[in-house]
Amino acid sequence: MLGGAMNSSRWDSDFARRDSNLLVERDEQISTLVSMVDAASVGSGSALLVVAAAGLGKSRLIVEGAKAASERAVLVLRARAVRSERDLPLSVALRLVEAHLAAVTSEQRASLLAGAAGLARPVLDGESGDAHEAAARSPFAVLHGLYWLLVNISAERPLLLCVDDLQWCDDTTLRLLLYLAERIEDLPIALLMAARPRRRGLDPEPLRALRGSQVVSTMELEPLGVRGVGELLQARLGSVDGEVRDACAEVTGGSPFYLQELLLCFDEQKDGDIATRPDRIRELGGDSLARAALFRLVRCDRASIHLAQALAVLGDRTPLRLAGSLAGLTLDEAGVAADELAGEQLIISGGSLEFAHPLIRQSIYEEIPPARRALQHAAAAGLLRSTGAPVELVAVQLMPSPPAAEGWVVQTLREAARQASDRGSPDTAARLLHRALAEGAAEVPASTLLLEIGAAETSAGLSGAPGHITQALDQLRGPRERIEAHRLLARALGGEGRPEEAVEVLEHALDELTSETQDLQTMLLADYLVDAAFLPGLRQRSIARAAALTRDLPEADTSDGRLLAAALAMRSGQAARPRSETVELAERAWCGGLLLDDSGPDGVGWLMAVWALQLAEDHVRSEEVTAAALDAARRIGALYPFITASYFRGDAYARLGLLDEAQADAEQAVRACQGGAHRYLSASLVLRANVLIERGKLEEAAVSLASADDLSAVGMLEVPWRLEARGRLALAEQRPVEALRLFEQAGAFMDERLQAEHSVLPWRSNGALAALQAGRPDRARELAEADLANADRIGLDISRGRALRVLGLISGGAPGLDQLTEAVDVLARSSAALERARAVADLGAALRRAGHLVDARPKLLDALASAERLDAERLASAVRQELGAAGVRAPRQPRDRAVLTPSQRRVAELAARGLSNTEIAQALFVTPKTVEYHLSQVYQRLQVPGRRHLAAALASAG
Repeated sequence: MLGGAMNSSRWDSDFARRDSNLLVERDEQISTLVSMVDAASVGSGSALLVVAAAGLGKSRLIVEGAKAASERAVLVLRARAVRSERDLPLSVALRLVEAHLAAVTSEQRASLLAGAAGLARPVLDGESGDAHEAAARSPFAVLHGLYWLLVNISAERPLLLCVDDLQWCDDTTLRLLLYLAERIEDLPIALLMAARPRRRGLDPEPLRALRGSQVVSTMELEPLGVRGVGELLQARLGSVDGEVRDACAEVTGGSPFYLQELLLCFDEQKDGDIATRPDRIRELGGDSLARAALFRLVRCDRASIHLAQALAVLGDRTPLRLAGSLAGLTLDEAGVAADELAGEQLIISGGSLEFAHPLIRQSIYEEIPPARRALQHAAAAGLLRSTGAPVELVAVQLMPSPPAAEGWVVQTLREAARQASDRGSPDTAARLLHRALAEGAAEVPASTLLLEIGAAETSAGLSGAPGHITQALDQLRGPRERIEAHRLLARALGGEGRPEEAVEVLEHALDELTSETQDLQTMLLADYLVDAAFLPGLRQRSIARAAALTRDLPEADTSDGRLLAAALAMRSGQAARPRSETVELAERAWCGGLLLDDSGPDGVGWLMAVWALQLAEDHVRSEEVTAAALDAARRIGALYPFITASYFRGDAYARLGLLDEAQADAEQAVRACQGGAHRYLSASLVLRANVLIERGKLEEAAVSLASADDLSAVGMLEVPWRLEARGRLALAEQRPVEALRLFEQAGAFMDERLQAEHSVLPWRSNGALAALQAGRPDRARELAEADLANADRIGLDISRGRALRVLGLISGGAPGLDQLTEAVDVLARSSAALERARAVADLGAALRRAGHLVDARPKLLDALASAERLDAERLASAVRQELGAAGVRAPRQPRDRAVLTPSQRRVAELAARGLSNTEIAQALFVTPKTVEYHLSQVYQRLQVPGRRHLAAALASAG
């Protein structure tokens, strides 16, 4: 823990002391802050970034916002970032919340940290446990926990969060602030931040993302004009000559801070008429004002100068005893020196010390000669270490200190790097490890540090990781070490978008295997097959290399063995191997859920198993596996796995014909992507469009597909899915020629670009339907027969039934009736309810056209019942027309279930199970206000007074 939040009165005190109660030329800005706080008070949150050069009063505006909030009974949590803690992950975030948590009762604290907020416990109070160890595998988990902690705090009282000097904020807190800002609209939270102007090429990536976010408004402060400078002068000096006012405005550049320094110079001059002489004012010059604090410092006692320099090295919020020790002073001497510095308005003295303004600290710090300053940091690190300070605080001082080949320095930096990684800041870890490498201590080999640097850079997505790992490989001689380094290098290359090189590295590692390292073969092959999965030129080579393992697979009693089985299962499905073989491998990999436990929902193992099950058309099992992954993602607050599992479960539901559930999952994934996460966003939009097409909502489907088309970040694998969905829409809109073109484009992409032997995309059968409607029966038969042959070879009932249905429509007459009848029989054995309903409908229509009305009517009624039960309105509408032609009046049966949208039903079902609004919001990665809105609609549509009536109402709705 990094200590409590800065005391509000202390943060405000330098303004109060400096006659700064008067604010000029800031009325519009203050009005904006007040409106922001008022909106948060009624549950409409927003984020604002105040941008201003140092000394223009951005901190004062934050104080004004805090005052406005306090006057409106809005809780204020605030923190100021300091340069010295830039490499302390979550330092600012913890200061925001720790003081509040310390002030509440133990019962209140437990309530605030309930549910997903509990994921923040590891960094708040060091608690451990299985859940937290699992959370540590997801860098997102702690941020998600802190986000929900803030949401829980705001549920008790509207909240204003103030963060000053964002340019010095640690990266992990910046990511938290962005995550909050992207979800703040429905929360009773106002997020007020302040930063200096952007520094081209110097701002860290999280700060650039925050500055560029569309959900963060920006307020840029301009220097005071001549009139504003005159008002401040008049408030302090009374009547001021116009030339004096102009001279002050010129010298200070309109900076309130420099104007205050100028006024201090007026006070200090023996010649009292300086305030009336423009020439004397101009003699001071802007440069002199920038160094005015140094002028006041040099006239202090030597002890005071040493204390100020020690504080500049240690940073704000340093205890007096510690600063005094670094300055070589006794506690009494340090106290006297601190009083003198406070009297000179250089520091704010209390239980700990801080500078009155960041510019003062900057001036004093930069005045220390660089070599001496570096040695002071080294001395500070040693002092902190001797007092038992946390390693991260010692590491902060070690970063700018000179290398001295000290073993303890390297170990301290390595431990701080490990903690940074645990807190979701691998980029900070990489910086710490670079400094450890520079230390040059013999106790830790350079190769070890290079590998650790490469691992941190890989996790952070930083360039340069492959180079550092390659450097380490050049120094490694042990076979086992080299294999591990090759694995890491492959990961780094894959992270840089160089998958072909990654596969080549793993092939080299496989070639280096010896009898001594044969036990590493399983994990190497698992990595190898995963990395080669979607590389057409290498996939076949990888399958051939691992072919023997399909006959002699290691027992799946290790995590590597299960991962390899999952990779082989996916390969089996892609290679169009028999269905039974693929399912057996997938089940062996899943191993009752141990595959998911091995690496958590962030791992790729469960996803490969799902992919294999989909290719084998075992959609019931696919839904079960994705549901388990979804639950795991919820438990640890892992956003990306939540999105991934939502999409794949929705896809399984759609293939099962459960359109309500499929649409709910697709929309769940889309909502979770709203904060900027694009993983499976395009795929989820396409899935939603396909479901909407089946429901007859073609305009809404077109909007969903247009949203997918607008995405700039779409992976190659998603292209054929978008083309195929557009083909479905064109076919539903009676544009068969265009539909056929789109289906064939999707197929060409699969065959030529991805070289897929088998996929779950039914482009051939759908293309055959389009070709038939476009008057091209030969092309239709060619496509359908190819699909049938593939299904027969693999043993896929759903694909076989679908192909037979299409062939029955193409053939017509008695042969067509036989094929349609066979299609119905095949699909009756499958889990694809909607595919079966289509086949029954087409059989009934064919019987009706053949004049077999007695046989046709029950088929059509069966198909209509299934279509209405599944809410497949497009099919139901077509069946009603056929029934009318068959002389049967079939009035539409309204479905009570359709009263609710899929998303509303998802919320209602969770509420009926007893979950609170907050628990539902955490489960769905939305805000409590969103849940509240959905429930209000549910109550209205189901005509129930509250949640205790939901279970019965949902049961009666069907």
